[in-house]
Order: sequence, then structure tokens, then C-alpha cells
Amino acid sequence: MSEGVRRYIDSTVEWVKEGRPERTDAEVVAILKICHACEEFQNGSCKMCGCTVNDSTGWTNKARRTTEHCPKGHW
Repeated sequence: MSEGVRRYIDSTVEWVKEGRPERTDAEVVAILKICHACEEFQNGSCKMCGCTVNDSTGWTNKARRTTEHCPKGHW
């Protein structure tokens, strides 16, 4: 199993365990502005952690999950 798949599974388990808490649309928009300006952001994903960062649901979006944070500490 790849590291990216392992990270997704682990983060999803934690997110579900916590009750699937999600950020508001406004919070996600603010995070996307930060990510889009970052040199580690490419093709909708963070190159540091490999996670998808967009405005979709928490199931496929690191920015939406309140249990997730930027690996560089930007949010």
C-alpha cells in the first residue's frame, strides 16, 4: 500500500471517529487562497502530503476536514 493511500485511510478513520466535522464554506475558501499561493500546491493537491485540497466534501478534501491541517502550518 502506498504512503498516500495509508495517509488517506488513517486521516479518514480519525475524521469519522471525531464525527466527520467539516469547516464552513468560508473557511474552505480562505484555505484554498492560502494553498493556491503555496509553492507546494500543484494540480489540486499538496505536494508535501499528497492530499487533495479543493472545495468538495470532506470525504475527498483535506481542506474541508477540521481534523486536518497544513503540513507547513499555514492553516
